Amino acid sequence: MKHQPNILLIMAEKMRYDCIGSSRMRLSHTPYLDWLAGNGVWFEQAYTPHPNFSLALSTLLSGRRFNADRYFPHEFRQAKDEDSVSFQGWSSWLREQNWPCSWLGEWRMQDSKPEDFGYNTVKTDAGPNPMDLAQAAAEWLRANGQQGLPWHLCLSFPDFIPSADEQEAGVRDIPMPPWPNFVDDMKNKPRAQQRLQERNATLQNLWSDWSDRASNSNRQAGRIDEALGQLVAQINQMGLLEDTLIIFTAASGSMCGSHRLVGNEYCCYDEIMRVPMLLHWPGVIPAGLRCEKLVSSLLDIPATLTSLLQGETPDEYQGFDLSCYWQEQQTEETNDACRRDGILSSQLGLTNGLYTQRMYRDSRYKLVWNPTDIDEFYDLQKDPYELVNRIGDDSEQEIRLKKLMLEEMIKCGDPMVQALSQELKSE
Repeated sequence: MKHQPNILLIMAEKMRYDCIGSSRMRLSHTPYLDWLAGNGVWFEQAYTPHPNFSLALSTLLSGRRFNADRYFPHEFRQAKDEDSVSFQGWSSWLREQNWPCSWLGEWRMQDSKPEDFGYNTVKTDAGPNPMDLAQAAAEWLRANGQQGLPWHLCLSFPDFIPSADEQEAGVRDIPMPPWPNFVDDMKNKPRAQQRLQERNATLQNLWSDWSDRASNSNRQAGRIDEALGQLVAQINQMGLLEDTLIIFTAASGSMCGSHRLVGNEYCCYDEIMRVPMLLHWPGVIPAGLRCEKLVSSLLDIPATLTSLLQGETPDEYQGFDLSCYWQEQQTEETNDACRRDGILSSQLGLTNGLYTQRMYRDSRYKLVWNPTDIDEFYDLQKDPYELVNRIGDDSEQEIRLKKLMLEEMIKCGDPMVQALSQELKSE
């Protein structure tokens, strides 16, 4: 393995998996992201641990899953106080090694700031324009990128609505056919989703009423891709590309009219849970890999980084070291490390009241546990767009997934463990 690389971590607040050309799901204009994915590893089944931005960010910085029913900053401070020696975020460790570290872009975590996590150069007011954020990153690189030390730069792109000029001019606009699950009668679905669909009703609820909103997902991805392309070009011009690990992902996807829903609440559909994710490191990560394994994006990134940089993943970290997926020499130990039964994600709805959910999915099935509403069960092989809730049709599979969900919830100290355990006892 090479010496320790520079680390460029890019995270979009919201970006649908199918907005990236590498997804091969629909026409998209993201040439720079596609180039990085084609020369690195593209994760086809990456899922966010939390579609809530603050909770997703807390997971990225801590390497641990923070439950949607707890308030992150207090819990994190308490964890540091109780175990100040062994518990340490990976970015704080980088600062202790004298790495120049910078946070640029969206933050939005109350009672904490980037400096608490080892970032000594911070800019959280760059505005929503991706080009402005990329320009700030380029300026930082020119000042700090060639000092003889490895560096870490994190860009956090906020959610934004393309400008009126862009929408009117159709900048890089690609014709948008209706989502395959645009029409959903919500039969046998949770009442909360039915009410959201009723609130979201637009004119006659035709695709023409929704297509502009859906097109914004492509426009956003295109703007971020263009900004990222300029930044990568800057790194290449400085002769640093070969020594830089580039990671790109998103905190969540976005509904954008799928199931005739907007926002990221009260549901666990793949449109918000499945996220784009790639790693690019020339000479270490073979080019052109497409990993089909289940990945917990912002939970696995810290475990992978600490393994690459420190040689091992701390016990406190709850994610998987993803490097086993591109290692040429597979041993029994690395094969065991690469095994994963499924992915657990948490959902929290706050805009119109507290509504908690847990999602567990394996290679074929998805179970969504709704403690105060009807559960959901989807056969993703037969129903990839999650239109038919088959809860009650296959009790054996449903109970199997609930037990696996409970095991994962116990591991991370989920406060809803007792409720799910009681439910399983009654079944």
